[in-house]
Amino acid sequence: MRPIATFTTDLRCAVAAEFPAMQCLVVPVNDLAGGYDYPAEVRFEIAEQDLPSYLRAADFLNITDVDVVCVEHEFGIFGGPAGSHVLALLRELQMPIGHHAAHGAARAEHRAAACECAT
Repeated sequence: MRPIATFTTDLRCAVAAEFPAMQCLVVPVNDLAGGYDYPAEVRFEIAEQDLPSYLRAADFLNITDVDVVCVEHEFGIFGGPAGSHVLALLRELQMPIGHHAAHGAARAEHRAAACECAT
């Protein structure tokens, strides 16, 4: 499992344990066309290079009565120039957004996208 997936799993499990009555779901980004064998908490999957997939994910989250979204960001996991497809998703969300960036080397265009993501 990639470090970002481990962090997301640990965070989801901690939140679910603290608030067992709440639904705590996950929306991963797939880099394979067929996706992966995910556990039940994965309720929607984003196709990495498909911009409309990010917009459909935003629609799904908006109509699923989600209270907050936590975006786990690592350079290179989102589609679009410098991973900018995730910005389309964030612009459409109608709930508070938390953001956690994994450490790693970033090119200038990745830093610019991350700065826009954080605003």
